Amino acid sequence: MAHRPIGRRPATSGRRVFAVYFAAATLACALGLLHTWTRVAVLDRSYRLGAAREEGVRLARERTTLRLEVDTLRAAARVDREARTKLEMGPAAPDRVVVLRGAPRASRAQPAPGAKAVSNPVPSPGGPMHEVVSASLAQPETP
Repeated sequence: MAHRPIGRRPATSGRRVFAVYFAAATLACALGLLHTWTRVAVLDRSYRLGAAREEGVRLARERTTLRLEVDTLRAAARVDREARTKLEMGPAAPDRVVVLRGAPRASRAQPAPGAKAVSNPVPSPGGPMHEVVSASLAQPETP
């Protein structure tokens, strides 16, 4: 059996040690890059989330403003004023108001003096019968 001299290592053991250290260093670099990438990704998502929250708050404020505007535009006094001024409409003549029989009692309007009553009311396409068909905002006839 051949003996090797004391204090000397075989040439292959140095290469193994280098390979182990190199693999460990490569793994450490890869883990560092992965950690950095995940931190950057989390930070990016955080900025996006903050921007989305701000957009949500802005849209909620805009929705409230628009609802208020819709309620204002639908107000009966405003509609009446617009009909009278811009569309030059006025109240209907009593002979143009038609009261339908068979309308629900809670919402039945009183007929105007001299108004014509209809004995066979026509139901609306998707609901209860109309109680009053009125041309109260009809345009005045021009000569």
